[in-house]
Amino acid sequence: MIRNIIWDLDGTLFDTYPAILRAFRLAFEDLGVIIPEEQVRDQAQKSLTLFAEKLVEQHGLDDESLWERYEVYCDDFPLEEQKPFPGARQVCEYINSIGGINVIVTHRPWNSAKRLLETYRMNEYFTFMLTVEQGYPLKPDPAMFEKVIESFDLVREETLAVGDRDLDILAGQAAGLTTCLYTRKGYETEPDLVIDDYSRLLDFLKEEK
Repeated sequence: MIRNIIWDLDGTLFDTYPAILRAFRLAFEDLGVIIPEEQVRDQAQKSLTLFAEKLVEQHGLDDESLWERYEVYCDDFPLEEQKPFPGARQVCEYINSIGGINVIVTHRPWNSAKRLLETYRMNEYFTFMLTVEQGYPLKPDPAMFEKVIESFDLVREETLAVGDRDLDILAGQAAGLTTCLYTRKGYETEPDLVIDDYSRLLDFLKEEK
């Protein structure tokens, strides 16, 4: 029986990609690097962080300046237009109702993630959030997942990893968790469950009970 969920945030809990892609492109444009929109969209399905690292090295850019600009542009995009995906709230509520916990493991900075949760009053559903600032290796490395499991003494067989990218699934699998991919696009991994509607995940969890 699944009692706990370790969630990704961007593209999984919230529809934030329009804001992220816009901010990413504008930040690089400010530093003189033009990136086609389609290329950024493709890389978002893998890892924009790793993509940015390659571009910074390739063009000799200042990494700190890039991410400062990125944060400014992200903040300019109205949070009201970065809504939670339909049904995500109901899944979180269900996990809480059976005595389990919801945790977020994200590459998104803490303050930005916190504002997003507070805007939609979803922070109450989450026991803990681990973000990029904590310095753990990024997904698909399972280090962030292992930290959560250790901190809350989670039973791996009772814990589900939910994400929208292959790197989320790979991290969950490496940590010995059941995995769920939320996507409407292609993928290369082999998750335990693939959904494009959170009602399917809710049904799966209730059937597991």
